[in-house]
Amino acid sequence: MLANHTAGNFTITDFRAADNKFFLYFYSPANLTAAAQNILNTATISGGNTSVMIDGDAKITFLGVTDLKVSDFSIS
Repeated sequence: MLANHTAGNFTITDFRAADNKFFLYFYSPANLTAAAQNILNTATISGGNTSVMIDGDAKITFLGVTDLKVSDFSIS
């Protein structure tokens, strides 16, 4: 996901933490771990899926995922 291009609802259907990362490009936060944790702090789990908010405008739903971790995100 690119910074400033995040409005809307997005669904990821095949995310597996062992094989994938969710990339956020051009965010350049001062603290990468804290930025990922801030995203995780928005997480809601429902029906075996996890949704997080990015920039307050984008809802990302990971189907079949209930255990997202900071290490599942890559932020640059």
